[in-house]
Amino acid sequence: MKKFYFSLDFLLNYKKTLEDKLKVELTKLIRKQKKEEKVLKELEEKRDLYQEEVRKREREEKMDLGLIIAYDSYLGKVNSQIEEQKDKLYRILKEK
Repeated sequence: MKKFYFSLDFLLNYKKTLEDKLKVELTKLIRKQKKEEKVLKELEEKRDLYQEEVRKREREEKMDLGLIIAYDSYLGKVNSQIEEQKDKLYRILKEK
C-alpha cells in the first residue's frame, strides 16, 4: 500500500473547499424548495378558488352540463399539477 503524505494546509484548504461547495449546493436546494412550495401554494389557492366558484354556482343553480364538465376538467388538471408539484418537492427534500 502506498502512503500519501499531505501537508496540513492542503488538507484544511481541501476541507474548506468541500464545505463551501456543500453550502452552495444546500443553498440552491433550499431556494428550489421554496420556489416549488410557492408554486404549490399558488396552485392550491387556484384550485380552492375554482371549487368555491363551482359551489357558488351550484347554490345559485346556474350550472349547465357543459359548464360542469368544463369546471371538472379544469379542476382535474389543476389537481394533477398539484400532485406533480408535490412529487417535485418530495424529490428536492429527498436530495437534502
